[in-house]
Amino acid sequence: MKKVTLLPVILVVLLTLFGCSRKTEPPKEALSSAGNIQNGGYVIEIDGEYYYDSQEDDCSLYKVSAEGKETKMTGGGHRFYEMNYCDGYIYYVSGAPGKVHKISVDGRFSKKLVNQRVGNLLLYENRLYYRLSEDDDWGKLYSAKLSGKNRTLLAQKVLEFCIYDGRIYYCDIENESALYSMKLDGTDKVKINDSYTMGLITENGMLIYSDKNREDNLFLYDIERKVEKCISEDKCWNLNSNNDWIFYRNQSEKGSLYCISFDGREKHKLIEGNISHIVVTTDYIFYRDIGDKSKIKKYDLKTGLE
Repeated sequence: MKKVTLLPVILVVLLTLFGCSRKTEPPKEALSSAGNIQNGGYVIEIDGEYYYDSQEDDCSLYKVSAEGKETKMTGGGHRFYEMNYCDGYIYYVSGAPGKVHKISVDGRFSKKLVNQRVGNLLLYENRLYYRLSEDDDWGKLYSAKLSGKNRTLLAQKVLEFCIYDGRIYYCDIENESALYSMKLDGTDKVKINDSYTMGLITENGMLIYSDKNREDNLFLYDIERKVEKCISEDKCWNLNSNNDWIFYRNQSEKGSLYCISFDGREKHKLIEGNISHIVVTTDYIFYRDIGDKSKIKKYDLKTGLE
């Protein structure tokens, strides 16, 4: 009679139990903000390092380490805009607008995810949210897996949108360009007010936007209290923020860079000139200097120096 050993069976059982009981780390939280994305998202900060779309070396992605070492990651043959990060990958659009791609942070792997032109790409809870910019389908807002598959149509005609605490806030072109919110699956659509919002972002539990119906003045909407307040009568474009300040292109003063406190009591001119595309990181503001051939420059938030 042939002898049967139980060792292989025992090993399989142990490995199966180990695999089932082992805790897996969840994907690292996506680092993206609606303010940066709506301003082009051409720079992203990941763990103290900066990845940026190069103007000098056309269609290339570069990285600057915490020590200041600069490395070319890839010459992808297209732009790297609206960059988001999750679990070792940068998700981005390849133009303005562009198709959705992902690339590993070491530059070794890349893949196209959405073969349509997209704008306003955001990641939230390990899903993609994006607005189509195709001629026939412009404004359609979709959600999809990080693979780009199994997408769901959420709204038919959206201008800009942001996400906060499990809800999407958006300017609904289909409904008199008013400000709306809805759940992440596109249900429970609720009108907030009649603002024709531009630069719609969130910070400190507030919606931040300028209203085309009210001369592009700057407004805050307290999401919990459901109260709106005008904090600046400047013509405010290219909105962005951090925890302390709201940054904007002051169109009332020919495009200079301004910041204003959330209560509206403090306002400062940071850069005089004609600037746009304000991207905010921990230590710097990156922007395009229209008066100098739209070159990308940076402003040090700690020292106040360019």
